[in-house]
Formats: sequence, C-alpha cells, structure tokens
Amino acid sequence: MRSTLETLIGQGQVAKALKKNSADKRAVQALQQVLFELGFGKEIKWDKYGADGDYGGATTAAVKAFAEKNGISTDGEAVSAELAGAIIRQHEMVEGLRELKTALDKGNVEKVMARGSSHKSAVVALQYLLRALGFAQELQWDKYGADGDYGGATTAAVAALAKQEGIDSDGSKISAELARKILDKHTPFLGDEWLKAESIPTSASTQSRRRGRSEFEKLFPFSNRDALAIQDELGHTFRFGPLAHDIPGDEFKLEFLQVTKKDGDASYYFPEGHRNNSPKDKIVLHFTAGQISGDFGALTRKDKEISTAFLVGRDGAIYKLFDSVKAWSYHLGSGSMGGNTSMSSSSVGIEISNWGPLKEDGAGNLTTWDHGYWFCTLDQEDAYVKLSRPFRGARYFARITPHQYESVIILLRYLTKTLGIEPNFLPEGKRQATFASHAEAKAFKGICCHVNFRSSGKWDLPEEGFDWEQVIAGVAGSFAPALPQGPRSRSIFSIPQVVSEEEVLEQLQGLERGDQDISKYGEDGPEVDI
Repeated sequence: MRSTLETLIGQGQVAKALKKNSADKRAVQALQQVLFELGFGKEIKWDKYGADGDYGGATTAAVKAFAEKNGISTDGEAVSAELAGAIIRQHEMVEGLRELKTALDKGNVEKVMARGSSHKSAVVALQYLLRALGFAQELQWDKYGADGDYGGATTAAVAALAKQEGIDSDGSKISAELARKILDKHTPFLGDEWLKAESIPTSASTQSRRRGRSEFEKLFPFSNRDALAIQDELGHTFRFGPLAHDIPGDEFKLEFLQVTKKDGDASYYFPEGHRNNSPKDKIVLHFTAGQISGDFGALTRKDKEISTAFLVGRDGAIYKLFDSVKAWSYHLGSGSMGGNTSMSSSSVGIEISNWGPLKEDGAGNLTTWDHGYWFCTLDQEDAYVKLSRPFRGARYFARITPHQYESVIILLRYLTKTLGIEPNFLPEGKRQATFASHAEAKAFKGICCHVNFRSSGKWDLPEEGFDWEQVIAGVAGSFAPALPQGPRSRSIFSIPQVVSEEEVLEQLQGLERGDQDISKYGEDGPEVDI
C-alpha cells in the first residue's frame, strides 16, 4: 500500500488523488491502510469502515491527527506531497518498532539484536530504525543497506547511538535501555494504536463476517500479498525479468522471474566455470520461517555465497536467483551430511517461502514463533498444520499454499527432466530423518529435504507438515496445472518470454562476482540459515 503513495508522489498526483470526496478509491484505500498501520485506527474508525476508499470525515480526522503528531499544519481534508512523504517515512519504521517492542517485552532484545544474531528480520528492522535516526554513515548504508547482518557497520551505528545518549556500550548488542531510547525517539510520531495495528487489509467486522469461509485466504490473499511485497519492498534493490522455460514432454511451461540485483552484485553464488561445480544429481527443498522480503535478503547477501537457485513465494511465483545447471551456492550448512561443498555443488536448492513454526497465545490465536505476530485463529484450520507430535518443540506450522504446491510440482518436473534426475523420493517415515552417514547422503539421487542433511540448527518443515503425496503424484505421474501460473499480479509483471538456459546465462554476463575464493571456507563452508 505504501508503494501506491510513493507512485502518487512520483507522478505529482497526491493532491488530486488524496482529498476529501476523492474519486480515486484505490489511492484512498492505500492511505487508509497505511494510517491504520501507523496507529490511527481509532481516528479512521477502522473497526466500522476499514479501508473503504471513502475520503470522508473519519479519514480527514486521521490525516489531521497524523499531521499534528508530525508537525505539519493541515485541516486533514487533503494530503500534500510533504504530508505523504512524512507518512511514507513513518510507515517504513513502524513494523521495525513493533519488532523491537516485542523483543523488549519478551526480554530477549539483547539476543535477537546482537552481533552475529541469526534473527535476520530483527536486525533488518534495527538497521532501518538506526538509519532513520541519522546513523546511515556508520551503517555504511550505501554499501550494505539493510542486509540483516549485525556486523561491524551495525556495531558502529549502535555504539554511536549509545554515545549520543550517554549510555556505556561497545555497540555489540541492543540493551533494554537502548531499545527504550529508540522507541522513545520514534513513537511520538505515531498514533496511539501503533503497537496493536497489524497489516491486515480488512476491518474487524469484515473479518468476523468471513469466518468459516476460507477466512485465512481472505485475510492473507496469496493472490497478491507476495507480489505486493516484491513491488513495495524489493523493487529498489532487485530487477525481476518475467521469463519461461519449455518443459520436455509437457504442454505447459515453467514461468518464472529471473532475479538480478540492481547494483550488479552476483557474489551470492559461484558462477559457471567455478572449479567445484558438479553435475546435479539431487534436488533439496528448503522452508523459510519468515516473509518473502526477508527471504530475498538472506539469499542474496554480498560475498556470502549462501543461496538457492529458486525461491517460491506464497502466491506461487517462482524466482530464479541463478542458473540451476552450471552455477551453485552453499545451501546445506556447516557439518551437513555429505559435506557442504560437495553436496551443495551437486544439488539444486529450492526455498519455499513460509512463516514456519507457530505457537498459541492463550487467547485462541496462533502467532509467529520468534516475534509473536498474529497469524490466524485456531479455528482457521486451512491456514496451519497441527502435528500429531511436536517437531523441534513446535506443534503448529504455517501451511504451504495451494499455489506453492503447484509451482513446486512444475519446477520439479522441469528440473528432473532437464537435469536427468530420477523423480525418486525418500520413503514415508524417512522424510524428516537425517541421512545416517556421508556415504548414504552422497548415494541418494532424487528429491529430498534440507532436514535430511542437518539434524539441528534451523526449523525446516516436518514430514507431517508437507503434502509429500501430492508432490510425488504430480512429479512422477501425469499433471496439468489447475491454478494460474507465474506471478499472480499481471499488473506488475508482463507476459513471460520463453528462453533457454543458455539465453539466461547470456543475460547474466558481466555481473560483479565479488570474492569467489572457495578456499576461505574449507569443505564445510559457512553456517547457513536458509
């Protein structure tokens, strides 16, 4: 929704679209959604109207309330470019503030926002908050941006903030005192309900009316949520080229988005010609525990060579990060069965974007495991899987979407046919078990899961939480897509062009490869959290 406001500013259309009794319902809905997420739900009468696209008295009151909090003079009956810019800047911060407040309340802020933290989304949130407070130089923002890596630059920024506030800190972590200082600096510009406002694009009354009729699909529409995240959050960093590959023997094609970074960096994978490249004899499925913007950040970190060839969004869109035949990247992890270098270079990794483990909040809801974000109610059984026994401490997991299952099947059909990999799967009861030895891991040829290579270290998805039988039937037998292929929002991406792997490689020539010295990692390589 924020991107709609950004587009209006760029086109010089803010004053025309965002004013009392405006005919541009879509623009007004975007404004209402953003104001709600900024905590002005009471003023906008969200529980009664939601984002109805009507710029009336409630929206006027909310706009005026925001302007007063941010030192801008207005009667609220129209939004100026200055005011829209302020709304956008505050909206960039609010999700991070919720993340910071949640960590503070749970007493684990010093763990999740600390040097070497594996909580990438929390570190990204911190980096945005620090930049807004004027520490872009210390963060080396132009070089790193919000990369989720709490390293030297973030340490320097935290140390500078602590010094400014008279707090003794070497910058290696965010203390509770520092967290409160950050909140105190940002929250005066937000509405009273900023903490409890969630990014749910319907009013509470609308939600209650939809209960029992695939409510989760309505609250979190897979048809556009990931596509909007790509447009809103990642369009500044990445280019997405809509392409397609023929699938031998199938009438349908593999539609995908070829991903390149706008700065030309391609140092997150080893290119064609690297001495450790190997023929691919297996495909490894991965499952994230977060949202797609964080997935992209984790999979494209500069000079890390930690990635997967493909990422599948919740809307079913397939993103191709590098060539699956002649290139490779670490994706199995330190100490993985078979060895991280040899097994990663001889396998194709597919990351399935998913919210991962969930937990009950005691009030009939499920929330995300690390940060406590509302996910769904317990009666929304189409949104989650409840295991018969806990897996790594969690009994509930977010459900893989129907679009994802179809896209994974199409992708596996393409890879098995073009790479000559047999559609061989581990037997039932073994699909979440770690290979017994390096020899067994190397001997397996076919399709398996990341959990088969690592017994601990990340969440993964348990066997019971994934419909293996549907995938096996779709890959090994006859199959015809029942759902639309490719990105679900054709207003964002054009019709794909059919190309070969060689044509894709030609498009990737001349990218910056960075430090591709495999010797710095050794056989086991870096720790992987994807």
